[in-house]
Amino acid sequence: MELINPKNMASWLALAGELDRIGYSRKEEIAWKPKENIKPSEWTEKYRVLSGQSEEKGPMRMRRTPYFVHIIDTLVLPETEEIVVVKPAQFGGTENLCITPIGFFARQEPCPILLVMADEKTTGHMAKERIQTMFTAIPDMAELIGVPWNREEMKLLNGAFIATAWASSVAALAAREYRVVIMDEVDKPGYYIASKEASPISRARERSETFFSRKHMILSTPTHETGNIWQEFLRCLRTYYFHVPCPSCRVYQPLVWSYEYAAGFRNEEYVDHKGKTRHLGRVVWGGGREASHSQIQDAGYECGTCKKV
Repeated sequence: MELINPKNMASWLALAGELDRIGYSRKEEIAWKPKENIKPSEWTEKYRVLSGQSEEKGPMRMRRTPYFVHIIDTLVLPETEEIVVVKPAQFGGTENLCITPIGFFARQEPCPILLVMADEKTTGHMAKERIQTMFTAIPDMAELIGVPWNREEMKLLNGAFIATAWASSVAALAAREYRVVIMDEVDKPGYYIASKEASPISRARERSETFFSRKHMILSTPTHETGNIWQEFLRCLRTYYFHVPCPSCRVYQPLVWSYEYAAGFRNEEYVDHKGKTRHLGRVVWGGGREASHSQIQDAGYECGTCKKV
């Protein structure tokens, strides 16, 4: 190939023709593929495939878990730095709020990503059985794997880097900088193991301080009011509750156990999506504190608007 004269258009055209003749490998084309104008929930619908280990294998559909759509779509907004999710057990949180964001950022916005789990055993399982399975189930992403997944990390040909660590490992949380940090089940014992360093949550946050557009996702099933997840939730600048419609009057409302334990609400009221103040519902059963087993089994939810159970 001849030397290129910067002022000679013919030279540039010759270079372009030479590059076109050489061509690119499929892996190079996938790695250089431009970012799609797509939300995480849309990316999930388009690309994610659940393996045979899942309850429902095949294409992943967000209509099965609509309460996660707004959460993962909000994470990528420029003004969002951190999201805290207080969730019930066996709710699909890890799959939708840990695995999916890892896949989205690795493909759409290649960057260093860190997933922190409570203990070493769970970390190894997540790396080999969950994250790697997600990549191999998506053909384009499977070809991006440049270095096979070792015990703790994986590198992709497009520049993304994914690492896993467990909360009690000081060394694992001090290895390098990450733009995206995801912490799962922060109320489990692993996050409370004492060390001379700061708390695992603080150390994980520090890993992203060099990134202006850093993203944090913190989630867990709560255990008690002084637990990590509830304390993180109380520090949030904005709080959101998922609302469901009453089968009778169709009024959307948040679900609370009782007025006494309706944290975040005042005067037994809430404001709906249209800005109207409405009365909260609650769980009701016969017998009160002296209820029999059969009465507890017959418990139902009383709508705050129509009062039907």
